[in-house]
Amino acid sequence: MSTGRLLVDQCVDALMKKLTEISEENTKEFNIYLLYRRLTMDVICHYAFGLDTGMQNAIRNEFMIKADACFDQRVETLLLTELSYLMPWITPILVLLTRSQLWLGQFLHRIARTLFHNIVDSVPTMWLQSKVDGTIDARTTASKTATRNDLLQLLLDAAATDESDVGENRLHIDEVKINVFLFTIADYETTSTAMAYCPYILATKYEDQQKLQGEVDELKERGINYDSVTKL
Repeated sequence: MSTGRLLVDQCVDALMKKLTEISEENTKEFNIYLLYRRLTMDVICHYAFGLDTGMQNAIRNEFMIKADACFDQRVETLLLTELSYLMPWITPILVLLTRSQLWLGQFLHRIARTLFHNIVDSVPTMWLQSKVDGTIDARTTASKTATRNDLLQLLLDAAATDESDVGENRLHIDEVKINVFLFTIADYETTSTAMAYCPYILATKYEDQQKLQGEVDELKERGINYDSVTKL
């Protein structure tokens, strides 16, 4: 089994332990969506950052608080989104503008992190970007023997060590930082929401629930792992 799968397994084991604790407390009702959100961010921190935050047991984990704050603003109310609705033909231009904002934000973030540390910490997206930058800086200066087999390391291995090497087959270090940041933001809400929808379907579609339970029972003898689950 690959290191990536082992990291995910560790996070899922933490979730199952939490669910066991809840069941032993005889709780009649609980919000599983919150648990899935914590699981998703836990996997992201392990796999993208190489960080063990223990957030599935820490209610006030800072990563969770900042990630939630990033989604407080409704995307459909943003000016660029509204313009794309009113004038669909300018969408390609808006996409280019958004990409330019990412690069500009990266540049301004470097300045703000140096001169206005308190401001960086107060803005959720800038705080997350700061964590991304800090993790990447620490990883690039660490010993080669201390590298981890995770998404961040794969991107760093594809990054150019010199500006002249940047091209089709090599990433600029800023591209690595932006991609890790987008991976964190894009995967958090979508993955946790999709997982939270699954138990709703199983609870309201009894026949599907029984079918899935039957397949899981058959797998128990061979062992439930990533490969076997994909064949359900």
